[in-house]
Amino acid sequence: MALRLLTYVCLLYQDLIRGGQVKSGGKLPPVFPLVLYNGQPKWAATQEVADLTAAPGGLARWSPRFRHHLLDQGRVSEKELRRLPDNLMARLIELETHLPDDPFIREVTQALAEHLKDPAFDSLRRAFVVFYNRTILSKLDASQSIEPPNDLQEIDTMLAERIDQWLEGIRQEGVLKGEQEGLLKGKQVEAVRMLSRLLRLRFGDLPTWAEERLARAPLEQLEDWIDAVLTAETLEGVIGPEG
Repeated sequence: MALRLLTYVCLLYQDLIRGGQVKSGGKLPPVFPLVLYNGQPKWAATQEVADLTAAPGGLARWSPRFRHHLLDQGRVSEKELRRLPDNLMARLIELETHLPDDPFIREVTQALAEHLKDPAFDSLRRAFVVFYNRTILSKLDASQSIEPPNDLQEIDTMLAERIDQWLEGIRQEGVLKGEQEGLLKGKQVEAVRMLSRLLRLRFGDLPTWAEERLARAPLEQLEDWIDAVLTAETLEGVIGPEG
């Protein structure tokens, strides 16, 4: 990447000279080389071109030197991003480091729409719209074709609808899971009651340790113990010895 960026800068300079934007004897403009990295592993490549050359002895001083700045998005804390309310790069990082269906995406979208509402930001606003269409909206429901929105306000409306649908799905899933867990718990309680009664009929009052063991046992274990009551000769033969 360091070598690639050096190549890009040199090509830019050549194009500026060829296009007459840098006159003979004039100075080339400064370039701030930035790598915006959004991968999961920590960035490990060198940021200095000189590190890529194997120059022995006194030749090292003639090696090209060029360094780029690295912004590793995954290593920027949310607290630090929140301290930069008007920084568009911070908003971009927030968009790329949160899931498309995270409600926080709407907060970022509304902040961008407000920050970029001036006509002077038309081209930048369009660039963000393209970014949303390609990297966020397309992931919300890949099976459903949607008409790409043309501005950030439309995107905010669409996100609101999709996130509401997602939250409703989560709520319904939670209700179903709760019902299933409640049904399982009810079966377990009934199994404990039935097994306790059978054990008392066979072996008399249950010691504390036995009652505690029944209360902790999973449903499958309780069902196995119920089957064993008819053939076991002692309490320990059903649920095991104390300890």
